[in-house]
Amino acid sequence: MKKFNLERALAGDTIITRDGGQAVIVKGISAREDYGDFLAVVSLHGTPELIEVWNDGRHFTDIDEPSLYDLFMATVKKEGWINIYKDSRTGVGAVFKTEEGARATAVDDYVTTIKIEWEE
Repeated sequence: MKKFNLERALAGDTIITRDGGQAVIVKGISAREDYGDFLAVVSLHGTPELIEVWNDGRHFTDIDEPSLYDLFMATVKKEGWINIYKDSRTGVGAVFKTEEGARATAVDDYVTTIKIEWEE
């Protein structure tokens, strides 16, 4: 999971709970003194709840253990195309946005072009 970043969350990046539930920060509302730094609405199992959260994304609880309500930054799925080469010194090429773009740059010892996917 990607570590929670309050600045990015307030800028609109997607945030989630530890188990992948949806979460939204309630802007302009502070949590009570000693009960967290801000409030968030989270949806675990389809039920929205208002919770108190520390600036690092940890849900305020009486115990200092991970909580299903802890917040994280959602990952973004990416995809691209790479060329594979026979020569071990060349190996693979750069990541291209399209298969056509990758194939257009193929050079000696080219084997094939493959699609790859990853999360950031």
